[in-house]
Amino acid sequence: MEKQRVVSDDGYLFINRWIRDKFLETGDEELRKLKDFTIQMYRVLCEDVGICADKGVWNMFRSHNLRKFFNNRLIAARCDPMIKEFLMGHKIPDKTKASYFVADPTELKELYKDFIPFLMIQKEADVSESPEYIRIKQENQILATETARHVIERKELQDLRAELEKATQKIMEADAEIHYMNEDRDLIAEAKYQEKIKEMDEKMKALDSILDEAGKKIDVKGLKERTKGEVDW
Repeated sequence: MEKQRVVSDDGYLFINRWIRDKFLETGDEELRKLKDFTIQMYRVLCEDVGICADKGVWNMFRSHNLRKFFNNRLIAARCDPMIKEFLMGHKIPDKTKASYFVADPTELKELYKDFIPFLMIQKEADVSESPEYIRIKQENQILATETARHVIERKELQDLRAELEKATQKIMEADAEIHYMNEDRDLIAEAKYQEKIKEMDEKMKALDSILDEAGKKIDVKGLKERTKGEVDW
């Protein structure tokens, strides 16, 4: 395993299965470089399908183009950019996300299955008949239905909220009106009370005046009677 270990970012992506022991001594990446095997493999494939290009011209079917196809198809299928970069073997640009991202092989396998229909290159293959495609389509339909339902429910909630705000405003206005009416009632009651007090006060003054007059008359009459008695005596 030490021979396959990645020791730097400058190493080769594809290496030989069998690596000489000398690599452990020197660390020379050239000793484990996978030489022309990959190129030869794709050249044979091109010959088998009859699409070889002329000498000096790159074949259309080669590893670099397959990586481009893989990348573009994942983008078209709306794969998460971070997952796409990870599957491509690229370094995740966002350092923060890269620090917290831990790939789970089982979850990645299930996720990759969802994109298999979009990565097929056989012309005779009907992607629409793929179970994975049908499942994704059904899930999208369910999501679309749920989204529409949520939009309707949200609109209903917004309408209810607007009605509640209107009702609250009316209650506040009615409460303010009742408060003002109570103040007016208290003012009217206070005015009537003061008017009644004033009326009673005037009556008391009139009664006191009558009593004073009556008292004066009684005193004068009594004085006359006493004076008369003294004269007679």
